[in-house]
Amino acid sequence: GLILPLLSGKNVILKYLVLSLLILSAFIGALSIFRYACFFVFGILLFMRKEKLLGDLPHFIFILFAISLVFYKRGFNEFIFGLSTYLIILSGLTIDFKWSNFLGKISYSLYIMHWIVGTAAEIIIKRIVIEPYSEIGKILMLIMYTVIAVYFSSIFYNLIESPFVSYSRIWTKRLRFKRV
Repeated sequence: GLILPLLSGKNVILKYLVLSLLILSAFIGALSIFRYACFFVFGILLFMRKEKLLGDLPHFIFILFAISLVFYKRGFNEFIFGLSTYLIILSGLTIDFKWSNFLGKISYSLYIMHWIVGTAAEIIIKRIVIEPYSEIGKILMLIMYTVIAVYFSSIFYNLIESPFVSYSRIWTKRLRFKRV
């Protein structure tokens, strides 16, 4: 939230500097939050392209830089995953299935809850799965994590996120009305 105003302003040098720092922050190994910075840059670049805040050539250079860094820092599998996700979003392809709409609806709750639920689930599931470090054990655990995270995120969405979004809309309308 603090970075977006810097990226949407008219100062081109500041935009390039902030994008470069975000991409290079992947090299800050001590803080695990920065390990995935390049993936966030993909989203930021897509937003900037959609809003016409970055020209085609700078966009291409920054995405090439970010993709290269993902390959270098995260490996081939995450490189392919990140690149394909980027290209699908860039293409404008829309997927309209009931389950994809549901996941889209709870995506922010899933983003908030996945780490907490995943960590708790991992502690419990490792005791249940017979061979948690075998290939089949890892796959089973991933499936269980995903189901548990989606389940709890759905509850979080219905009990917390959705009501608070409704309340914020009501309060926003009231505040606008009082100003007039």
